[in-house]
Amino acid sequence: MLLSSHATECMLKAIFLNAGGQANSIKAREVRHSLVKLWIIACAKESRLLPKGAPMWAAKLNDYHEPPYVGRYISGITSYMLPDSKQVLAGVEDLFSKSKVCLGIP
Repeated sequence: MLLSSHATECMLKAIFLNAGGQANSIKAREVRHSLVKLWIIACAKESRLLPKGAPMWAAKLNDYHEPPYVGRYISGITSYMLPDSKQVLAGVEDLFSKSKVCLGIP
């Protein structure tokens, strides 16, 4: 899940920056690791392919990816529920395909 989260973050940032977004916008503490907020600003710049609002798989990944980073730095937690890995994989693959279109990659 950690790699899926990180890949999603990188693709959303690439889409945003390629569409003319400013790097300062994605460096802000409240945005930089929030998949939901990154989705919103990427969609604002590139709305032709991205649905408005983060899909459920991305929102669930976000719970483990943004502060306090429970998916990266597990401390004091004995267990937690992960999102459905098949949904996450399908979502990441779909975002990857859309990213390639946005970035002009064949």
